[in-house]
Amino acid sequence: MGRKKVQRPRPNAKPGARAVDPNKIRLSVVIPAYDLEDCIADCLDSVLAQDVGKIEVIVVDDRSTDGTWDTICSYAKRYEQIVPIQLPKNAGPSAARNAALDVARGEWVHFCDGDDSVPEGAYQELLRVAEEEHADLVTGNYSRRYPSENGAVRPFSHYCAPTGKERCFESGNTTLWNKLYRRSLIEKQHLRFETDMRCMEDLLFYNQLLLEDPTFAYTDMSVYIYTEPVTRPSDGNIRFANMDCATGFDKTWRTTLSSAIPKADEASWRQAFDWNLSWYFDWSWKLIQDVQVKRQAFQILRELICWVQDEAPFCGWLEPGREQAFRDVFRVDFPTFCGISFEDYLLHLAMQDGIRPRAPSPAAVRELKGLTCAERDEKLQEETGLRLGELWEAYQKSYTDRKAWKDHYWDLLDGLVNDCWRQIGDSDKKDELFLAIREKVDVLRTRNALCGLSTPDDVHRFQQIFCVDNAALQTLTLSSYLMVCSPQGGGSPGGGGGGASGGGYHAPDPIVAFVAACRNGQAGMRAILESVKAWLNYKLKRGR
Repeated sequence: MGRKKVQRPRPNAKPGARAVDPNKIRLSVVIPAYDLEDCIADCLDSVLAQDVGKIEVIVVDDRSTDGTWDTICSYAKRYEQIVPIQLPKNAGPSAARNAALDVARGEWVHFCDGDDSVPEGAYQELLRVAEEEHADLVTGNYSRRYPSENGAVRPFSHYCAPTGKERCFESGNTTLWNKLYRRSLIEKQHLRFETDMRCMEDLLFYNQLLLEDPTFAYTDMSVYIYTEPVTRPSDGNIRFANMDCATGFDKTWRTTLSSAIPKADEASWRQAFDWNLSWYFDWSWKLIQDVQVKRQAFQILRELICWVQDEAPFCGWLEPGREQAFRDVFRVDFPTFCGISFEDYLLHLAMQDGIRPRAPSPAAVRELKGLTCAERDEKLQEETGLRLGELWEAYQKSYTDRKAWKDHYWDLLDGLVNDCWRQIGDSDKKDELFLAIREKVDVLRTRNALCGLSTPDDVHRFQQIFCVDNAALQTLTLSSYLMVCSPQGGGSPGGGGGGASGGGYHAPDPIVAFVAACRNGQAGMRAILESVKAWLNYKLKRGR
């Protein structure tokens, strides 16, 4: 109720509407590009197809190593709207955008990445709303293109706040490119992108624009098509799971929250900070797999959290109702997070995740049937050593069929850990083999891209095998690791989790164990049918 509707364009301009000067550049489109020869043409075509009067398309090549610059020059020869710029050396997207802003002459500015595109009519709609509403900043929705699904494009964002200002602070709406900016707003404080930041420089720039107290407006239209970054250059690591994102997040919010924020806007900035903090924790910090990097990023994050509590208490967590907001992100309370060690925190998160190892395969069980405990242990130790050696030898080289060999790697690792090592009873030998497995897995992760953890799916598969991620595996002692993987679950530091705190063994739920046995083929069909029959009889007797 009371939601402001965006009017569709009408044949005649409304009284008092400003006429567009055909000789004045109406819009400057800023496009940074690096090694995008396979998609820059599609981006330029989508921008040039927009019918909005006089525009300039400033395309900045960041010293690409492929044919990107040649494509840009080819377009510049054919279209007078194209303004080509090539940086003297590779300097990153911030320097590229800054170079474009330094020469931009349009009344309005749109930032478009070179591997994305603009849907038909998007600029017309953004400019119409901006001029009718006399706005400095207009936000819209956006769609996503999925290269892995034959380029399918689907709506992604569904922002629904009732005012333009609320939409610009709405959870998730921190992207630079689904918005139109009045250039004078940018030049008012000569805002530029931080060139010493390799991540989140766009969020800092956006936050600084919001701090200028612009006039806001919005449209429901999807005004941008973002391409999932599966085709972008990769260093073999998860895109945001690195120190660049950690330091970028830290600098962004220290800079933003050091500014004078009016009391009336505190709730909006708190909402924006909370959402970005949750995103960073789940999609950056938790996915870091290198122990030292994760440890350093943890320290940076904790220092920022304490700084925010002291310097920007309206975003802190000691106010009534804010304690649970902190727990929802970090799974501990604020005082515990400030004092807990890195190792104990990884153990706590692993206990909270509650991932349990799969049962041994039916084939592995059959091989051990009829053996004494000593014979079982001897066979399991020998098989663990053999499989570890096979894994090590097989992945000393890379392979062309990446998917097949990556699946093969996960299968070998799964069998090694869950069919062999977990069943060993001798604690000394189990500890020795645990250290060997941990060392070789970590070495292979860094040596061979096939064994790397370059996507969230890789991390998930690793966790399903080991019950923890690689950083926790490399950090936990064997006793702590076995506690995580045991059926007892249990509590952990500051978490308020369930389970016994005394560390005693708890037998698994028999129903859960039976379901697991059915899934793994360890329960015969007769047993399954008898269980179904008993369940039906129970229901009939209860009259349900």
